[in-house]
This record gives sequence, C-alpha cells and structure tokens, in this order.
Amino acid sequence: GLMVTTIDTSGDYSGMGQPGAPAGVVHGYRLLGAIVEGQGNTIFVKFTGPMKTVDANRQKFDQLIASFEPSVIV
Repeated sequence: GLMVTTIDTSGDYSGMGQPGAPAGVVHGYRLLGAIVEGQGNTIFVKFTGPMKTVDANRQKFDQLIASFEPSVIV
C-alpha cells in the first residue's frame, strides 16, 4: 500500500554545503535513498557514507525501508 522510490549511487561527496563546514571533496562515497509515500505524508530516508560502510549496512537499510507500514504513514 506504499509507493517507494529508491536511489543507489556512488562517487565523490562534497557535503551539504553548510556554513562553517570544511570545504573539500571526499572520494569513494555511496548514497542510498528512499522516498516512502503514504496517504498524505511522505518520508525521505538517506544513508550516506564511505562505500565500505554503506555496503556493509545495505541489508539493514533495506530492512528499515521494508518496515514502514501504511498505518504509520497516514
């Protein structure tokens, strides 16, 4: 009963551009993202980190996304 859109991408990461954050690019990063749409509400989930860390936790990310239920996203 939920529409889920996902993304899985990797490459160089330059951060969110927050004021005061150190400038620079970090190589070898990966991003997993999901948009979970319910009846009137949308949840955005993003997991960004070094490729090795994200790879090791991919199954946990998938379990988190699969745990959402329509009654929770109303």
